Order: sequence, then structure tokens, then C-alpha cells
Amino acid sequence: MTLPNTIPTASLGDLFPGVDGMHPLVVSGYLFRFRPEQMPALLPHEQLVMAALVRHLRPRRVLEFGTAAGQTTYALAANAPSDAEIFTVDLLPEAQNDYTRQCMLGRSELGACFAQPFSGGGRIVQALRRAGAPLPPEIQAMAGRFDLIHVDGDHGYAGVR
Repeated sequence: MTLPNTIPTASLGDLFPGVDGMHPLVVSGYLFRFRPEQMPALLPHEQLVMAALVRHLRPRRVLEFGTAAGQTTYALAANAPSDAEIFTVDLLPEAQNDYTRQCMLGRSELGACFAQPFSGGGRIVQALRRAGAPLPPEIQAMAGRFDLIHVDGDHGYAGVR
């Protein structure tokens, strides 16, 4: 038996009027490293949506939970205003789950997508923490001062909780 969708849905343009303007979007070529059977189904769409939102909203300070390889971090920094700061938080490598390792394609370096020099890379602050530990002090110090927060960290019950 298929249950009906009880979550209201809307188009991105309905939620953010003007987001569909004709402006260039930048995403990482890291997407092409996935073989077709490895590609998370919505990843290319998610990358374009995040790029469009950041280009449209023009946040000055962004916080991301869940760095992994850094594809979204790259899109956030590459599409944000040139004076924006991007903070990204992830777990220390020993606490990564299978989903994170899958997204990183077997590589161990968190943030590999923005480790390569690019125009927005200098504005990225990467912070790591132990599972269950408080946020790193550099992130805690910024509490209440973020214009955009993207939560894509962990995908298991315990991590989300």
C-alpha cells in the first residue's frame, strides 16, 4: 500500500521568487567522478539548487553541517558574494559513517573539492568535531550571525538526533 504524501510541496520558485533568474551557477566537476551506479540520485539537482539559492540570497555568512568531499561547500563558496564567509563542520574521520565514505568515493580527505585552489576557496573555514561533542569554538562564537545554514550531516537516526 502506498501512503499519500502528507508533506506540503512547492517549487523552488514559489518559495524564493526570482531564484530562477538567468544567472550563471557554478558547481564542482567532482560529480563526474561518480560512476552511474554510485551517483546519489539527487546530487546534481541538489548542487544546482544550493548554487541557485546562494546566488539569489547573497548570504554573507554561511554554515554547513556535513562537509564530506565538499561538493556543496564548493557550490556555496563559488556562488556566494565575494566577501562571504563559508563555515563547514563535519565529524573527525574516525567517526564517519558508511554514507559519508560512499560520497567521498573511498578518499579520506574531507573537503577534497575545495582543497584545490579556486576563487572562493580562501573564504572557507573547515571545522571538525567528535561525534556528540559540542560545536567547535570558532563556530559557537558565530552563533546567531549566519545568514544561511545548510544541514546535510549524517543520514542515520543517531547522527540526526
